[in-house]
Amino acid sequence: MKKNQQLWDLIKGVQTEVLDEGTLNYMTPIMDGAREAVGTILFFEDRDAVEAGIPGNPERRSVYKNHESANAQLTAWLALTELGLGANLQHFNIGYEQGFDRAIRELLDLPEAWELVAEMPFGSIEAPAAEKEVIAAEEQVILK
Repeated sequence: MKKNQQLWDLIKGVQTEVLDEGTLNYMTPIMDGAREAVGTILFFEDRDAVEAGIPGNPERRSVYKNHESANAQLTAWLALTELGLGANLQHFNIGYEQGFDRAIRELLDLPEAWELVAEMPFGSIEAPAAEKEVIAAEEQVILK
């Protein structure tokens, strides 16, 4: 749990520097809750592997890597659900280009080419998920 707390302290420190006050006020309880989670799954992209391993032009490469990352995130979330754990997915703006995730790579002793894409804190389910407006399937999917 100590590494999880260190991780979220780093994320919160960066976000405090880059977010406007209103957004920071909204996001702080989310970061504080994630800090107290059992753990956090981090999703990284190995920029070198993507460049070397995905054929095609840069636009197509971006589509493929985003789809693969989304599949990994959904799979992890479903696995946690099967274990009776709750989770949420965060995409804090700790971009590779800005170097915001450097401290996280250093904390975890990860290669320089790894870019943090998303964070998934997980733990016990404290309350059921809030109700959300659902768009009818007929509006979401068009069959012809």
